Amino acid sequence: LFFSVWRNKYLLNEIQRHHRLYNENKIICIDKSMDQLRYHPHRRYATEIIINVNEPLEPHGQLIPYDLFLESFNQPLKAGDLPITCKHLYLCSYNQPFQPNILPPQLEILFLSSFNHPLSYGVLPESITELSMNEFDHPLSNSLSALHSLKVLYLPRFYQVIKPNELPPSITNLTLDEYNHPLLDGVLPESINFLLKKLILPNHHSQPLQVGTIPNSVTYLALPKLSSPLQVGVLPEFLTKLTFGRGFNQPIDPATIPLSKYSSIGFSSGSFNQPLKAGDLPITCKYLYLVSYNQPLQPNILPPQLEILFLSSFNHPLSHGVLPESIADLGMNEFDHPLSNSLSALHSLKELDLPMFNQVIKPNELPPSIT
Repeated sequence: LFFSVWRNKYLLNEIQRHHRLYNENKIICIDKSMDQLRYHPHRRYATEIIINVNEPLEPHGQLIPYDLFLESFNQPLKAGDLPITCKHLYLCSYNQPFQPNILPPQLEILFLSSFNHPLSYGVLPESITELSMNEFDHPLSNSLSALHSLKVLYLPRFYQVIKPNELPPSITNLTLDEYNHPLLDGVLPESINFLLKKLILPNHHSQPLQVGTIPNSVTYLALPKLSSPLQVGVLPEFLTKLTFGRGFNQPIDPATIPLSKYSSIGFSSGSFNQPLKAGDLPITCKYLYLVSYNQPLQPNILPPQLEILFLSSFNHPLSHGVLPESIADLGMNEFDHPLSNSLSALHSLKELDLPMFNQVIKPNELPPSIT
């Protein structure tokens, strides 16, 4: 009995000791020399190592089982330098060519902040699900064709022409901030449902979007640099969130916006200031952001199911019935007119933001629902 109790206490103490060492060494930061890691007594307890020194990775293949964050590292990597169990790799300053078999075969997330060298087939592991290359600007060719698990692709400074079948059909989130070529039919996989895209030409005018270039599966579309009018049939059928940017100031043709279940339309940081007419905005829209809009609003213009309305530049009188009763959050940065009865029907209004408002507020002009 004594030995049984002693054994149980010993095992409990060992479990507690290992648990404590794991918590204390889960993340190890190396900021002076690789000797900090080389002679670290508990490095095998780490699940993430942050290395902020520019020295060769030694001992080879024995650094870290899961996550590796290399902030200043820019030494050439050789096969075996990185442990095969590493799943998350962040190389902030690395800008050396990659050869096959250098990256871990089980890698899932790869972040290359400074990398800008051509990639060939087989260099990137097939297991990658999320790939970010901030400075990459070389033809894709077949470098991504084997990445059947790739879901998220972030290429913010990519200027090369994307050809059909160069993007894996598994992609669902694609960001091309500065892409400046027409999108040809078949370039974007049908799997994409989240697309951020800027269209930029050397003369600073955006190229018109062509019918069929954006897959119908896209549900979130941001066009920060689009300045040309939208054509009928360009926007995907199942779009639910649409955002325009600074360059867009075109009248809205209801025929260009499909009758899908829009939840949000935004003219964020934009120049849009065209008069809105009844029917211009989808009736299903719940969130509307108009940053530069400063035109009078009439009844039945705003969607009847609107819940959040943000008017950054709007400064015109409001009458009863202009704002939908469904609004719960209202922001009007420049508004400075008497409220009168303009808010009296907003029984769902919870938040009201009027930073420049300097009119006398009379009794019963504010809905009692405001919190």
